[in-house]
Amino acid sequence: MIVKFFQHDIRQGLVKYIGRYILAVLIGAIACGMVDQAGEYFQQWYGQNLSIWEYGLNLFQGQSPFVFTKGSNNSFEVPMTWFMLYLCLMFCVGDYIRQDMHGFGMYMMVKSRKRSIWWCSKCVWCICVNLLYFACAWLGTLAYAWARYGEISFRDHITLANMIYGTDFIGVGASDLLVNLLVLPLMVGIIQSLLQMILTVQYSSSAGMVVVFMMLVVSSYYGSRYLPHGYAMITRFFSSDGADALSVRFGLLYLTIWIIALWVIGYIIVRKKDASYDGLPFASHQ
Repeated sequence: MIVKFFQHDIRQGLVKYIGRYILAVLIGAIACGMVDQAGEYFQQWYGQNLSIWEYGLNLFQGQSPFVFTKGSNNSFEVPMTWFMLYLCLMFCVGDYIRQDMHGFGMYMMVKSRKRSIWWCSKCVWCICVNLLYFACAWLGTLAYAWARYGEISFRDHITLANMIYGTDFIGVGASDLLVNLLVLPLMVGIIQSLLQMILTVQYSSSAGMVVVFMMLVVSSYYGSRYLPHGYAMITRFFSSDGADALSVRFGLLYLTIWIIALWVIGYIIVRKKDASYDGLPFASHQ
């Protein structure tokens, strides 16, 4: 039964809206163009081009938290590339879960009389949406590099990368870099999407989008180990004295707890939610 639910979600919630994922491709390509424009002088000086991973730093570089100092003219720039990446993810999740609750998905739920299967299928769909979305962002990066230079490089250019991005990334191990670029951003995206889905089920799609938007704004300005979105910004893992730097190991554990907790909370909410299809009450709480 869960296979039928999942097939339905893939057809109606992913394939049907596949055009939305072009946004991720565009963001990935535009981010590369911004890096090339900012670092054109250094690229010409060293005669090198950035690798795919080094282009990806611009997607997930983020921004250091805003620190207000009395009497100083502190300024802060929102990390727009990072912000738009997660904002468009919110758009890709959309209000599909609300539509499905009042459409054929609800008919399948009533017929199976198992809400747990319906919610588990939606959670797996959420993971697939995020996998496809971030894969499209990296596809945009690959397409840009191929179109611009005729090749795709995976070699490190430490000196060039640090001239463009700063010295924070000197000495970052390959494994930590891959976790920061591939794993943590994906986990943050899943948390954001699950939270959006839960709020959509409990309240409305507008409520889910507003809360996610506010989370992005707050996470852009403030730094805390307890704000999930901070773990999708590589800059937050570094600081001048190391006091406020995030930890990769703690991040992996903390984000995993978030995902499990949201999965369980969503199930409890769906289990207690009143639902009907064409006037037929769905009384099962399985």
